[in-house]
Amino acid sequence: ATSAKDFPSVIHDYRVKAYLQLMLYCQAYSQHTGYTGAIQPIIYPIRTMMVRKIEPLQWSAPSCTGNIELLDLKKPSRNSTKWNVFDYRDYMTEFNDLLIPELEKLFDPETPFLCPDNNDACRYCKFLQICRREIQR
Repeated sequence: ATSAKDFPSVIHDYRVKAYLQLMLYCQAYSQHTGYTGAIQPIIYPIRTMMVRKIEPLQWSAPSCTGNIELLDLKKPSRNSTKWNVFDYRDYMTEFNDLLIPELEKLFDPETPFLCPDNNDACRYCKFLQICRREIQR
């Protein structure tokens, strides 16, 4: 299964950037179409999907489990501490609570731009000439 360390890493860890993208897509689709049902954020591994089964994303438990449908299917198995993500809505409140402050910082003219600690993210950045960061090629 595809896994992130914990839910805050979805916002802050470049290595699991696809999780952030998937959560944004789920939320955007729901808002654009008015669809209020379950949407499963999932990665389809094109290169291996013929030989390996497609597994749900996994990460830490949602902050509130009181209203979660199909709770037993989503709970971690005996060998894991990670929860299966079958519905983005289980994490939507927590996601927005983490995302909105990051977006506010991004659009705050008083907050200076800071380069990421990880130079790997800069290798393909279209703004490399603007920030003039030196990276090893």
